[in-house]
This record gives sequence, structure tokens and C-alpha cells, in this order.
Amino acid sequence: MRPTIQLFPPDLIARIVDEAVRVLAQVGMEVFGQQLRERLLEAGLRLDATGQRLLFPEDVTRRAIASAPSSITEISSSPHSRS
Repeated sequence: MRPTIQLFPPDLIARIVDEAVRVLAQVGMEVFGQQLRERLLEAGLRLDATGQRLLFPEDVTRRAIASAPSSITEISSSPHSRS
């Protein structure tokens, strides 16, 4: 069995995620790639009052988080690493 590392306790992870969801919904994020920006707007995201940042509604962000893997396996790319 490979060792696992948990950097943060679950309650702190939940607080970090909740705050990130809030920031994306209320502050938004600048998206500089024109094609991506257009696709996100077509998908229903909206711009902030300045027209500079895309706002990510909470449900969109939570669905994206839910679709992400809960863990990853790190594998060395070094040919000399031990298995």
C-alpha cells in the first residue's frame, strides 16, 4: 500500500472550498482567452458590473467540484524511481 498525505483536515478543506465558491460567485475571475470567454458566456455565466470578470454561480462551481476526482495518484516520471 502506498502512503497517503492529507495536508488539511476535512473541516478546513470545506471552509476553503466554501470561500472559493463565494469569491467566484461575487468577485469572479478574469478570463483572457476570447474563445473560452465566449463559451462561458454562451453557457450562461454573466459578467460583473465592470464587464471585466466572469461570475461563476455557486451551482456551476459546485457541479465542477463534484465532477473532479477526490484524490490523485502521483507517479514519478524518473526512470530510476522505485516502485
